[in-house]
Amino acid sequence: MLDAIAPGFHFAVATSETSLRSHYSTLKTMKEWIKEILIPYIEHIIKEDNLDPDQNAILYIDCYPIHAGKPFKSFIYHDHPNIIVIFVPWNCIGIFQLADVSLQHLIKHSLKQSLYEYLANTHCEQMATGICV
Repeated sequence: MLDAIAPGFHFAVATSETSLRSHYSTLKTMKEWIKEILIPYIEHIIKEDNLDPDQNAILYIDCYPIHAGKPFKSFIYHDHPNIIVIFVPWNCIGIFQLADVSLQHLIKHSLKQSLYEYLANTHCEQMATGICV
């Protein structure tokens, strides 16, 4: 973990009212992500591109209840007025998120193919040894 923290990785614990170790976004993790990841990135781009310090940024985000809820929207509106939140309509994430459409799709497809190949080979081996009929 220290090797990941040294170059700037940020780890967040997604505690929620229903789970102490949730893996879903919570208001806490969204606020952390905005403060620890998004704001430094925006500041870096503003500096790198020599933009006005009060440059607006657009955040495309899905309609997950935490994201679309009043507490998160109020947090953005009051604490980060230069961030314009645009919600991607339900069931359209695959269209709007290029990483989902290109990179992640290829990785997921490759993993599924590897899993199917492993399962088929394992089943064939079990049939050959008489373990499975």
